[in-house]
Amino acid sequence: MPFRYHFLLLVSAILISSSERVEAQAFNKIYEDVSQSLVIYLTEDEQFYYSIGYSENFGAPELGFALRTIDKKSGEVVRLLYHAIPDSWMFHGRCKKVVHLGTKMYFVYKVFDTIYIYEYDKATYKLSVLDTIVHNDNPVFTWDIQHINNKMLVTYEYLDQNDSIQAKIFEIDQFGNKKTFDIKTKEETIQLAGLIRELSPGKLVATGNWSNQDANNLKMRIVIMVMDTSYNVISEWWTPIQDNAFTVADVIILNEDEILAMLQLRNYDYIFESGAFPHFVYRINLKDRKVLWKKNFTLPESRYTTSLGALTKGNQEDTYFMCSSTYAKDIKKLDSIVTVGRVVKFWSNGNVIWQRDYMFTKEGIQLENNFNNMIATMDGHYLIGGETVHNGASKAWLVKINENGHILGDTTSSVQWEKEDWKNYITIYPNPVSDVLYINQEDISEVEYSLSDMTGKEVANYAGTVAFQSTVWDISHLVEGQYLLTIHRRGKIIGSTKIIKAGSR
Repeated sequence: MPFRYHFLLLVSAILISSSERVEAQAFNKIYEDVSQSLVIYLTEDEQFYYSIGYSENFGAPELGFALRTIDKKSGEVVRLLYHAIPDSWMFHGRCKKVVHLGTKMYFVYKVFDTIYIYEYDKATYKLSVLDTIVHNDNPVFTWDIQHINNKMLVTYEYLDQNDSIQAKIFEIDQFGNKKTFDIKTKEETIQLAGLIRELSPGKLVATGNWSNQDANNLKMRIVIMVMDTSYNVISEWWTPIQDNAFTVADVIILNEDEILAMLQLRNYDYIFESGAFPHFVYRINLKDRKVLWKKNFTLPESRYTTSLGALTKGNQEDTYFMCSSTYAKDIKKLDSIVTVGRVVKFWSNGNVIWQRDYMFTKEGIQLENNFNNMIATMDGHYLIGGETVHNGASKAWLVKINENGHILGDTTSSVQWEKEDWKNYITIYPNPVSDVLYINQEDISEVEYSLSDMTGKEVANYAGTVAFQSTVWDISHLVEGQYLLTIHRRGKIIGSTKIIKAGSR
């Protein structure tokens, strides 16, 4: 019995250790496989993550997209497919969704007057065009792709010969039969298409946009329509004219009567002294046609956010996430602007659980750090896709976080703190480090981090000026060896540790 007991303890320890090593695997990747790249589409299956986004190949003028098959544990690219259309502008529109059907997945891209519905076979690695939507010599713009009632739906609009915008739903069934439907409402003409989702059996919810097209007094509204499966409008709700709602970034169905909608509103930017388009999240009761609450999680309102972003249902009950991009919190003037990725975790009543900003830094601050999409992953975590920009080069960026918003990794810290409480406000890991240090700051600001070699010469530094921020500090350029990390706040040392720099992977 004693032998068996100790054997079971040993097996348990091995299993726990193995589990911790998987959990501890840091997942933060900057992809250098093409010269310009970002992440728009983000999805997974049982084996891999997949990221797709606009890309430009090395030394080539053509534009296209990179489809990366990514190892779930390491974040390494298992397979890269680069697809280019020479001399054409390829664009994802507002569409961020991928449809999975068996071994195949589907997504859309537009090229001037044509929308391509791409089919990628994950078993054979073959990319082909399922279908195209063509409006000769008339620009098109795509918004969404969904698979509902055994039909592939694509929402889009095009500019006709009379410069009038026509909003459409393209439908193709499992037998290849195709139909196109106008998006119409009872009150106004829709000028831009939008997103489409299944609200409940037999009902759809779709979004659209209207504006008065008066450049001197531009007013915009968003309509959210409940439709039947023949795309007839059953009911509709419009944003108030004073909201100046511009576009819809994402929609989550809460129940058959209520949705969460991520809208972009047109506000005034007091830094640039021009128009700004921050994201607001609305909870809308479609049955009663009223807003239960709306919040701007990228405060203050004057600050810019990217046109992309996503809503994600949390793995914990009644929790939701929003990812976007916004100015860093300490921005005061034009010459200090830094864009950070923003993630907010909140309850369905709109109360914030936490919010956190993310940025990448290497030999100087990366001035642009954008989050475009986010998914809840099968292992209970969250994967975010975007890009980081430095010296004019855009690099695709994937970050994986846990429920608390911390980038996955071994959070064991060796820092010797001057006061025990500091460890609750700052975590720094890993140590030893090969490529990047992860710094999570909680409710603490005005922190400076300095790396010095063993002669006392400073070789790298970073300033964590704001609270609730996670920083990816790339120190891969430093040679192997030992360094002293010193942490200051308001001129005083609050912690220090020796950092072992191992060889870069």
